[in-house]
Amino acid sequence: MDRRWIYNGSGVLMYYYNDHDDLDGKIQVLANMGFVHDVTYNNVKRYHFSEELVDYLGG
Repeated sequence: MDRRWIYNGSGVLMYYYNDHDDLDGKIQVLANMGFVHDVTYNNVKRYHFSEELVDYLGG
């Protein structure tokens, strides 16, 4: 998302295009490796994280 956009959702982790260079490319790498799954809806890019990625990020 861009910081100018508003999204009202609970339990959401948001990344902003203005803060991350080539965010789409980085997400695509994670998708290719099976760590995220595209569940885009209503023209809003959304992804589910795999359990493996969540465990890794949780330390």
